[in-house]
Amino acid sequence: MQQLVGFYNYWFVALSVVVAVFASYTALDLAGRVAYVNRKRKKLWWFCGSITMGIGIWSMHFIGMLAFHLPVTVEYDHNLVFLSVVAAWIGAFIALYTVSFKALKNIHFLIGGCSMGLAIGAMHYIGMAAMKFVDITYDPFLFALSIFIAIIASIAALKISFELAKYESSIRLFIYKILSAIAMGIAISGMHYTGMAAAEFCLPVEMMNKSGISNDTIVIMTGVTTIIIQSFLIFGTVTDRRFHFKALESLENEKRYRSLVHHNLDAIFSVSGDGQLLSMNPVGEKMFRCSTSKLKEKKISHFLTKQEKQKVKLYFYQTIEMKRGHNFNTRIRLDDNAVLDVNVTFVPIYIEDRLDCVYGIMRDITEQLENENHIYRLAYYDSLTSLPNRRNVVERIEGALKESGTMCAVYTLNLNRFKVINDALGQKIGDLLLQHIAGKLTMQIGGRGVVGRMSGDTFIILLPNIKCNEEVSGVAEHVMQLFEKPFVIRGNELYCSVRIGIAIAPQDGVDAETLVGHADIAMYAAQESRKSGYRFYSPRIGEWSQNQLIEEQQLRQALEKDEFVLHYQPQVHSKTGKVVGVEALVRWQLPDGTMRSPLKFITLAEETGLIIPLGKLVLQKACQYAKEWHDKGIPIRVSVNLSPRQFQTEDIVETVAALLETYKLPPHLLELEVTESMTMTNVERSKRLLQAFRKLGVTISIDDFGTGHSSLSYLKDYPIHKLKIDRSFIKDIHEDVRTKQITAAIIALGQHIGLEIVAEGVEKEEQLAFLREHNCSYIQGYYFSKPLPPSEFERWLENKIVV
Repeated sequence: MQQLVGFYNYWFVALSVVVAVFASYTALDLAGRVAYVNRKRKKLWWFCGSITMGIGIWSMHFIGMLAFHLPVTVEYDHNLVFLSVVAAWIGAFIALYTVSFKALKNIHFLIGGCSMGLAIGAMHYIGMAAMKFVDITYDPFLFALSIFIAIIASIAALKISFELAKYESSIRLFIYKILSAIAMGIAISGMHYTGMAAAEFCLPVEMMNKSGISNDTIVIMTGVTTIIIQSFLIFGTVTDRRFHFKALESLENEKRYRSLVHHNLDAIFSVSGDGQLLSMNPVGEKMFRCSTSKLKEKKISHFLTKQEKQKVKLYFYQTIEMKRGHNFNTRIRLDDNAVLDVNVTFVPIYIEDRLDCVYGIMRDITEQLENENHIYRLAYYDSLTSLPNRRNVVERIEGALKESGTMCAVYTLNLNRFKVINDALGQKIGDLLLQHIAGKLTMQIGGRGVVGRMSGDTFIILLPNIKCNEEVSGVAEHVMQLFEKPFVIRGNELYCSVRIGIAIAPQDGVDAETLVGHADIAMYAAQESRKSGYRFYSPRIGEWSQNQLIEEQQLRQALEKDEFVLHYQPQVHSKTGKVVGVEALVRWQLPDGTMRSPLKFITLAEETGLIIPLGKLVLQKACQYAKEWHDKGIPIRVSVNLSPRQFQTEDIVETVAALLETYKLPPHLLELEVTESMTMTNVERSKRLLQAFRKLGVTISIDDFGTGHSSLSYLKDYPIHKLKIDRSFIKDIHEDVRTKQITAAIIALGQHIGLEIVAEGVEKEEQLAFLREHNCSYIQGYYFSKPLPPSEFERWLENKIVV
């Protein structure tokens, strides 16, 4: 045997490495593809891919062997060559099978890598054994090293392939694959050339005279063919990946669409071009209370009310013809006759300019519309009477004014004595009365106009398209007649009159707010007349209203500037002439020093609510002077009138108590005067208030006794100390017999129940004589003194005795 010494064609060696790199890249690309295809396609990729990849690995080995030139001709056993190809295919198949799973542990990489490495090693050494006439011996170390390199390279290849398969396609992934393929190609080539280095070639002596034949053409053809096959496979994987991603994207979009439809909060359905229902999501099935299979048997028109069919049909065909969506509200009637308000959106679906179907999105807005209607009624209707409220009527007035060439009238109505009824009989009766009146007014006006409730006890009427003022007056007269008879509410006969203000467009205003304002002014003018009736607005009335506003502003400024002062009128003992107290009377002192009578501002103060701060100011000043006189040794009782609105305030008792505490005034030096009418408004509350005042130690007197509408039985229930006879009885006491009898009766009544009697407005000797004769306790009036400022009163008091 003769040992052979060969040499390498390094160009072919380089070609073998390039083939190895291509085969490695193909392996990596296939690994990423196989792991994420479906089961059926995965088997196809296993088979075709492993063959192509195996050929690539085998080609590298074959080219590497041909790159090694021996000095003799080398022939190959075709069976063993084929077997080496099978070994390469088995190695490739093991690799692809291993990385086809989406979850692998290290043990899987170890087993797969060892199997693949041994298969590659078998491929190499079977291929070496295919050489004929050559005896080959191997260096054990290098032989083992080559197998080790094959196994390590296989494990690394599997691990890299598995990890790279997790990443989405990108430039970075492509670079990673290139670098990994180069590393793996060098490793596989290293295994081959390590195996070649382990081999010693020997040839029998008789074969030594055979000369070698060049295999350059075979090498180049094998390399180029292998690279082309690998390239086709790579192109196939890239193309398949693109198709796969598109298919996957389409599938995901389909899933998203189905999920969107299935889980949507709205009903989603599809309809054919002739209106036949094709599909319905679960929300739609629930809304229609019917399964999709049954719904498919019906057309959409089946669920439409007669009034809505034409409208929906119009929107449906507009959607198809105009090729754009339409949104609208409609009503549907279900098979159980339930009616739903729904919002519908029609969207046409065209494929290649051919109508596929129309999709509908339907939302149940029944509850929403009910809520909107409820909110609308809250905003535009009175909750108690269900009449249009002020805002509603104003908008209707604006609408009436826009009708050119027509006149309209606005009436504002205010109920007299409603507050008295409401306070005396309770809010429930008051509410029933308002509802009853609202019904009467609505029946009276009918379809001729609009009746609304402004607020509290004020109503408003709009009468459009009027022809003359006589027509307006006629309506007012008929409304007045409604209040001539009592309203019977739960057995109570309630008398309630009305005052009406009227404004007519266009002469009294060309906008709603002006008309309503002028009608209000006319109504207030009617109230000033102190009797039921109606008034038309006029510029003169408007001027009066303007003056009222100016006076109100002046009154407010007077309070801010502290222009109000108190004058004091003494109360004298009828027998002894001693001063027993004074009544504090408020005066408005203008900046120029002139005084304005209470008759000119008290009523306005009551109407505007300014009587509350004014009354508190009077109480405060009265307590202040009473304390000053007490400290000067003149312990004189000061009497203060409480106004009706002041008496109704929640904190009146606390206010009085606070003033007594502030000025350290003995309570018996303060007297509070209330009228009969004030105490009758709410008897129980009045009784509690008067008892609270009495607990404070304050004296209580009933002012203007005999002029109100009270019952004498309340005299024994109320904790009062005095009765004040009104001046209307005193002025004629010396001339009118009946007046004398009434006055004498009042004095006798008071004495009988233990009350002190004060007579107001005494100006003449005859009046004083009568009162003394009938033992009236105290006298107040100009006979003794007019109301005096504090300084003048003190001078007047110097010669008097104070009790």
